[in-house]
Amino acid sequence: MGAIQTANLPGVGRKYWLEAADGGRISIIAYHDGAFEIYLTPAGEEFPTSAVRLRREEAAALADALPVSREVGAPSPALPDASCVVAPAGSPVIGREAAGLREGSAFVAAISPVNGSEVESPVGRTVRAADILYLMGPEQDREALAQRIRGA
Repeated sequence: MGAIQTANLPGVGRKYWLEAADGGRISIIAYHDGAFEIYLTPAGEEFPTSAVRLRREEAAALADALPVSREVGAPSPALPDASCVVAPAGSPVIGREAAGLREGSAFVAAISPVNGSEVESPVGRTVRAADILYLMGPEQDREALAQRIRGA
């Protein structure tokens, strides 16, 4: 419970799922084209009972609406010494090169598109809505950079 599991779906994208404390499951398919499907499976059920399809922008808005998506400081599963932040749809850094984003001694160490790609180098990669940016550096500088990315 609580840990997000992932699996590559060759030719499709990536699957994420979470076993909730109540025994239910939330599954998300992140397609290579930027679309998402979210499936809800109640406790005791074998198959999902509801689903919704979201465009990239809608998924970014949903992620931005969750207060925990704004938290920085939790270890990143991809880079244990980094913290991560999701770039919301209205972020002022959308379209800028990720490698150029700095605040004090903090910088973007890696970037991961939510559409299922693996973690990538930030060099030459522009930020898009819903990208996950992995921040390195002192905690105070990481928090300041995360606030800038969120447009706060």
